[in-house]
Amino acid sequence: MNPILYVPLLIILFVLSYQDIKELMIYDWIVQFGVLLGVGINYLLGNSVLVCVLDAFIGFFALFLVNFIYQKLKNRNGIGMGDAYVFACIGAFLGLESLYFVLLFACIFALFFILSMKICGKKQSKIPFVPFLSIGVLMFLFMELS
Repeated sequence: MNPILYVPLLIILFVLSYQDIKELMIYDWIVQFGVLLGVGINYLLGNSVLVCVLDAFIGFFALFLVNFIYQKLKNRNGIGMGDAYVFACIGAFLGLESLYFVLLFACIFALFFILSMKICGKKQSKIPFVPFLSIGVLMFLFMELS
């Protein structure tokens, strides 16, 4: 895919990251627009709409399932559903094969963040995860484009 076509995803992720950091929530309409845009761009590039929608669904369902299991074990949410919607948006743009790498990088960077907060003596019960998903996307794109 032409690197310029990643710009809409990066803009969407920047806006959502800012919003998640500031309010610990995201607006659904931005993510819904992102999913539709990702499917639309992939359709214009000749990819199957069904595959793009399925990639988005798998992205959503992966984080939804993690949260569901955590909720059953701990009786509280572990991941906000906004994170799952953002992961669906990433799946719609980049496809299923990207989701593994994006989530791996996001979790590694989030873990470093949490550890550094503990070392500094700061306790934070809620952490915005969308910025880490955005970093994961950037890491995946750097690997993909190099």
